[in-house]
Amino acid sequence: MRGINLSNQGSISLNDSNSIWWNRGLAIFIALLAIFSGFSAVIGAIFDFGTILNFIEASTEEIEKPIHPGDNATEEELKLYEEEKMVFEEINMTLTMMRQMEEKNIQDKQILFYGLTFLIALPVVALVWTKHEYWLQSAIGWASFQFAGSIWLQAITIPILAEMYSGVPGGNYMQYSGFASTSGCSLLIFGFIALVYLSTSEKANSIPDSAFHLNSKQNY
Repeated sequence: MRGINLSNQGSISLNDSNSIWWNRGLAIFIALLAIFSGFSAVIGAIFDFGTILNFIEASTEEIEKPIHPGDNATEEELKLYEEEKMVFEEINMTLTMMRQMEEKNIQDKQILFYGLTFLIALPVVALVWTKHEYWLQSAIGWASFQFAGSIWLQAITIPILAEMYSGVPGGNYMQYSGFASTSGCSLLIFGFIALVYLSTSEKANSIPDSAFHLNSKQNY
């Protein structure tokens, strides 16, 4: 048994190696990822780091470094001091990170990568949707570009994140966590491509049933 087959009732069979709907599902999946990349590129172009940085600086310029209340401070005063100190350090840490990212043109590189990911996906979606003879190569090529670009973006931001998380418990893990999420997303994409290929390839569907499946069919 390889799944539900409703072809006799006029519905499309997903077991048919020639079914176009496997490819169209993959095309929709790639299209959604491409739209998200294009949206990220547009948002990045509109809200650049310089504008956000100026806004944060203007909003926090009146915030001064808190002064320790002294040895005779009450528990409530010490608690308030620690809270104000934490907020002050987080603001400074964020501003420092954004200044460094602006200096190294990180956002411009992100916009370039997201824009290319979106544009390259357009012909890929068309090839996959129509089940063109080169749909598999184009899908793997796009997924490889998306994976390599994501790893590249993570790599160029690691030095900035390393400084930002240097004094944070578990900071070493946090600065490299982006690689794990990127790898997981890419494995999902490659896995979907492999699933569609195995579900539509005549070679994959021509594998003979095992003895267990043959006995099951005879029993029914």
